[in-house]
Amino acid sequence: MTADCAVCYVSDLNFLMPTLASVVGVRKYVPAQKADIYIFTLDVEDTVVEAIARFLQPYSVHILPMDSRSFTGFNASAIFEKTHVPSSTLGRFFMDNLLPESCRRIV
Repeated sequence: MTADCAVCYVSDLNFLMPTLASVVGVRKYVPAQKADIYIFTLDVEDTVVEAIARFLQPYSVHILPMDSRSFTGFNASAIFEKTHVPSSTLGRFFMDNLLPESCRRIV
């Protein structure tokens, strides 16, 4: 189902476990007809994305892979992970173009 509200996460490999725990908890209280849930995985291998999609299938969660180079023009992890800013921080600024047009609110 495509709702007008989306609960969105942007996660790299290091933060996937807390993201999955949060998603399962949110879906318990927010039914699919009220809001879609999206996890944008940043620079995560396809095999891992597929495993996450299988695990989350009963929860009606959308998994969308992102490549940091697609929105930065450079390898963000080589620059930002040397500081306190993970490259996944930038992903949230570029996810709106990947959501369906019916989505009017992002949480």
